[in-house]
Amino acid sequence: MQSCLDNQMMTQRGNNGRFGATEEKTLEGHFKFRVCMEYENQKTDSIYTKQFEKYRESGFDVVWIDEGRQEILRRLAPIAEQVGLDLDHKMFGDERGSREHGSTSYADLEVTELSPKQFKDQIELAMANGAEGVSVFDGDYLTGEHLEVIAVLSRKNK
Repeated sequence: MQSCLDNQMMTQRGNNGRFGATEEKTLEGHFKFRVCMEYENQKTDSIYTKQFEKYRESGFDVVWIDEGRQEILRRLAPIAEQVGLDLDHKMFGDERGSREHGSTSYADLEVTELSPKQFKDQIELAMANGAEGVSVFDGDYLTGEHLEVIAVLSRKNK
């Protein structure tokens, strides 16, 4: 498990073509659950709506999209907002765990490498060690058991 720093949503173009930041809604003491997913142009809006609803119902707060192009963000932001999720895009290249955009620490978890029990243990360890959230990568591989872990832990956290 790696820790990373990031507390900003990246949603608008800034200087030199880079994305600028807007503040992410945070609750004092609220442990955030974020899931990273790949954008697939062929998926319909209704498929994304169902996927985002599944994530929200399981307790995720934020969906990270693997690409930050404006047309993708414009397409998916209304869907995320409709189901009650924040939308973000990944700011980093190949090196996970090296994001620095504020003072919030998140634990990165690769769901494909963790059984549901290991997944739960890693999230609880992150909570106990003062992380402010977890970023779950490879969200398309979350099983029902992984989603249940998020649901239980997110309910305990609220």
